Amino acid sequence: MIGYFIELSSMGSTICYVSIRMWLFIILMIILPLYIIALIMAEYKKRRPSAPKNEKHKNDKELTSLEDVSKYFDIDITETDTHFLVGVKRRSDGEEMWDSFDYGGDMWFERGIGGTFPHYMERLYGFEVGFEDHKYTLKKDTYEKSSPDEKDPDTNDVRFWIEMFIFENRRWFRYSDWKPHERGTEN
Repeated sequence: MIGYFIELSSMGSTICYVSIRMWLFIILMIILPLYIIALIMAEYKKRRPSAPKNEKHKNDKELTSLEDVSKYFDIDITETDTHFLVGVKRRSDGEEMWDSFDYGGDMWFERGIGGTFPHYMERLYGFEVGFEDHKYTLKKDTYEKSSPDEKDPDTNDVRFWIEMFIFENRRWFRYSDWKPHERGTEN
């Protein structure tokens, strides 16, 4: 009879031992992927580009209306025979905003149109977009007309589309009423 109890107790400890090993394996399989993801995210945060320059001043303001875009940003559009050259500067400090165009597109990204200014112009208007000398180029011959009667776009149309893009992505296009010497960022 005592031998029977010894055998049962050793069998029970074997089951518990296997069970503990299984529990350790399950816990390891849950924790290990989370640890790997944490390492990947830490590496990603080190390597990703820094936030756009216009986000470095926390007290800068967001645009509240479409009219604010032309009030606080200088949109330079040059039309040639083959394309439009587009450049945007913030009026308060003269900083070029082309880096913010690469971060924008939040609303359009949710709709599946794309996240950046080139995606926005390509998907909505069919423009082929390039980048040279800190300005975007929109090729005229790639514009897709919605109807045969529609006129070719001019600088006013392009200006309106850019103002819409800036306003829709206003968190990347902040402005300030301060002058450069007041913020301590003069070069």
